[in-house]
Amino acid sequence: WGRHQGRFPRRMKSLRPFSRVLLAVLLLVPLVPRAAEAAPKRVLVVTVTTGFRHSCIPVSEAVLARLAKDDGRFSVDFVRQPEGMPRPPARPRPGPAGVQDPAHQAALRKFAADEKAFNDTWNPRIEAALRALSPSNLRNYDAVLFASTTGDLPLPDKQGFIDWVNSGKAFIGMHSASDTFHSFRPYIDMLGAEFKTHGAQVQVDCLNQDPQHAACARADAGAATIDSATARAAIEPSG
Repeated sequence: WGRHQGRFPRRMKSLRPFSRVLLAVLLLVPLVPRAAEAAPKRVLVVTVTTGFRHSCIPVSEAVLARLAKDDGRFSVDFVRQPEGMPRPPARPRPGPAGVQDPAHQAALRKFAADEKAFNDTWNPRIEAALRALSPSNLRNYDAVLFASTTGDLPLPDKQGFIDWVNSGKAFIGMHSASDTFHSFRPYIDMLGAEFKTHGAQVQVDCLNQDPQHAACARADAGAATIDSATARAAIEPSG
């Protein structure tokens, strides 16, 4: 939601990231042991992005860390965006003379060179951060949580990640997790849909259709909130 700053109370803007994280944590309830002596479940939280980066990510990280510390039945490790990201080059737009204008064509060639230099510098650092999701390291975890990830993340083994989930492990996707891996069908099949677009933020009513579920038990039926109406492309799982 960091891109669209609609006109609504500052307090409500500050509450939205927290409530989004709280919902995700409630989904972890079935994962944690009921016996006090059981070892805490280990959750790997990924906040790496290669597309749009939401401004709520630092809040999500802080809330998840605090909840894990206060609860004690699960722990969290983070796979974070590397620091010092250079500014990516902006693709030039054609002027009044159109796309065939020699000046625009020259700008496109410069953009291509600048983009290659950016990718050659930045992509290896993203890949290094995501080595934590290698099949061998995932054996140390009970769940992976994508917190507002975007883009095509260069995992060491994308199919290996899907296989790890299918082996009985847990996956939790927050917010723009459905705006991730658009070109990797097994991931979209796992989610059941993918992000398409959304418009401006508007007031909406929350309909709690399953108040008995742990993720919904604390949600007030009919409560109003501010959110962006998101369009997702539903898909049929491949057989």
